[in-house]
Amino acid sequence: MTSSQLVPLWYFTKEGIAASFTKYSSQTDTSKRLLENLGADIPLAKERMDDEQLNYEQFSRATDNQIDILKDLAKAEVDPIKRQLLQEEADIWELAYLRCAKDDRAKRRWPMMAKYVALMRHNWYTTPAGERRFDPSKWQDPIWEHVMILKESGAFTEQPTTVMQHQASSSSHAHSSTSHTQQASSSKQKQPHRQQQQQPFPASSSAETRTYRGASVCIMCGKGASPGHNFISCQASAPAPRQESRAGCMNARFADPEHMERSSASLLLQLRPDLAGKERPLSSEGFASALKQYGLLDAFQTTVDGLRDGFDFGVPRINKTITPTNHASARDNRQALNNIAAKEVEKGRWAGPYSKNEVEQILGPFQSSPLGIIPKPNGKVRLIQDFSHPKKEKAKRSLGYNSINTYIESDEFLTGWDSVSDVFKLLNSLPTTVEGATMDASEAFRGCLARLSQLPGLVVCLDDDTFYIDFFLGFGLASATGVWGLVGDATKAILEARLSGRVKVLKWVDDFFTIRLDPTITINDILAATRELDFPWNPEKTVDFKPNPKYIGWVFNIPERKAVLPREKAEKYVDRATPFERGQQQDKHSTQKLLGSLQHVAFVARDLRPHLGSIASFLASWPEEKQYQKRFIPVEVQKEAGFWVKALSIVPFVRSFALPPNQFPDTVWVDASTEWGIGVLVGEAWGAWKWLPGWETDGRGIGWAEAIALEFGLLAAKACGAANSTIDFRSDNQGVLYSYKRGHSRGKQINTVLKRVVDLERDDRIQLDIKYIESELNPADGPSRGVFPSGPRLPTFKIPPLISAYVVPAGDL
Repeated sequence: MTSSQLVPLWYFTKEGIAASFTKYSSQTDTSKRLLENLGADIPLAKERMDDEQLNYEQFSRATDNQIDILKDLAKAEVDPIKRQLLQEEADIWELAYLRCAKDDRAKRRWPMMAKYVALMRHNWYTTPAGERRFDPSKWQDPIWEHVMILKESGAFTEQPTTVMQHQASSSSHAHSSTSHTQQASSSKQKQPHRQQQQQPFPASSSAETRTYRGASVCIMCGKGASPGHNFISCQASAPAPRQESRAGCMNARFADPEHMERSSASLLLQLRPDLAGKERPLSSEGFASALKQYGLLDAFQTTVDGLRDGFDFGVPRINKTITPTNHASARDNRQALNNIAAKEVEKGRWAGPYSKNEVEQILGPFQSSPLGIIPKPNGKVRLIQDFSHPKKEKAKRSLGYNSINTYIESDEFLTGWDSVSDVFKLLNSLPTTVEGATMDASEAFRGCLARLSQLPGLVVCLDDDTFYIDFFLGFGLASATGVWGLVGDATKAILEARLSGRVKVLKWVDDFFTIRLDPTITINDILAATRELDFPWNPEKTVDFKPNPKYIGWVFNIPERKAVLPREKAEKYVDRATPFERGQQQDKHSTQKLLGSLQHVAFVARDLRPHLGSIASFLASWPEEKQYQKRFIPVEVQKEAGFWVKALSIVPFVRSFALPPNQFPDTVWVDASTEWGIGVLVGEAWGAWKWLPGWETDGRGIGWAEAIALEFGLLAAKACGAANSTIDFRSDNQGVLYSYKRGHSRGKQINTVLKRVVDLERDDRIQLDIKYIESELNPADGPSRGVFPSGPRLPTFKIPPLISAYVVPAGDL
């Protein structure tokens, strides 16, 4: 380690450190104490593990130990230059490991992240300092792209082992040998069993030992080091890198310096020299400068890298050119396609037109996605790129290929979503005198440049031999909102940092809602705070600060704490529900639109949520193979649609979002059992109700029973004076918690209970703060099974008529 050799992370696990006791007898006193504390008594493994075979817990412990040991060696080093180099190595890898551990890909795709770390460590440690080592604390796109190629080849079928010992069979090395480089001592060779007294350490070889050239050069640039020369501030130019490919670690595509210097931005300028000198929105330099100024660069480095070099949209590597036919709407509107192409070329986002062969010469194999045209009310049209074609499994098998979106894991592209509930929470925490302004990004997605590797999946086909290369984020990609979210989240963070204490910012996709805490703040201040970002604000959708701003389809009356559904939107939803009320046949798409519209309303109007169950069940029952077929509307769906038509016709459609003025002092505990009945505790007071014969019929089961327990708990709390209050509620049934929070259930009987519950909440201004508790910790578990506590009894309350035939109070037994 003192000579900066590659030491596999396994040697920093407890097992590996224990093995070092039997291998080496020469360490500093502090190193010995560290080794003793980290597990000298752990049994020795049969053979060591490669970096990519460590699970997340092992990785965390190993990297922590590596950093601790490096820092310990630095402290023990007498030579000040060597001491500095060791400390710098510890510092830079501490940042690198932290970045990898915090990355969402580590949580969701650990085998791939483990491989990324293994390749990054190998490349860094096998690159002499004089050839300008890369900074491992910054994300290395070429290495990750190589990992993605391995994923496509099926290299990650095995999870890293969860124990410190793995099998010595040849199969245990199958996935790691796919691309791992032969190290100074290869772990690919089968190690002798411990009984042969063979230790899991590589034999030393002077030919394989590397040093810092006498430990007198900077670990980044390779030039003469000194106590004042720091790797973080190192700006020295380095000798030209070697040209040879590192076989087995990265393929030639990534090892080729000329390719690594090529970017989508440079390719666009090469194909479109007329764009030279023209600025595009979203300045990477502006974002980097602002983020660095407020200490946010590390959190948003991926955003800056994407703005500079292009974003990874999740498009896979394409090995065969595929150009499916456009949809009929596009084929029948060729002039509309020509107009759209001309507009995209004019805006500098497309390059072309090209023939199929020309595109292949530029990008290699590519896959286009069918185009479609959707007419808009204003006479214009909207282009659709169907990145999800082919959709059906049967079509995929018949055509022999998958859609672009099939390969994109949308969950890997996370972003912040500030919903109505976030607005309520924020506004309820602020004075009623604050005001809000709304702003919108113009063509937001289309400002996100694609990384070079993504372009083969973004090619646009107008006809059999007319193609364009799209260089920017397409609306139909499964990752689109997440990619844009990286930019939106960074913009929000910069605004709140630059105007700290003066504004709060909420965001939904490309809509920004700014609450000013300082009444002197103006829209111009918001624009000035983002000027260096070149953010594409849409002036036509900018609305100045006022007490009743409109955001994500609702008008928020801040002084009165009310949310109002705009009349035009309410009428549009009535128009969508009316055909269902009349029983007119509908297709799946119309049903989806209706349900989505009503869910938008029910998110605010919680009392209406239970009136979505029949429509939701109708949609869920739609056969996948008949999604375009119109179906008759069941009677219960007609009734539910009629309920919504009536509710939405109320003018104005308004709901209060003010919090109840009081906090109820007691916690409410509820439970139900099928063998006995219902138990409720409000503080120390308890009540119990035993089932009567016949309760478990007509769709009533444990889910309904737990919903009744919830209702009885609410009625009991009301009887104890909980009106106009927030109540802490506890239940051990996850199903009823989910149904309550969602607001409706597909179970008819449960839904009937939920309707009564939300009516109680609305009429008595009660808000439930309901949480899950394990059964053994739930004091209502005993009463629900006929085991009663010694505390006081609850006051009586009126049991709903529909329930009274199925229960009897414990006091009447």
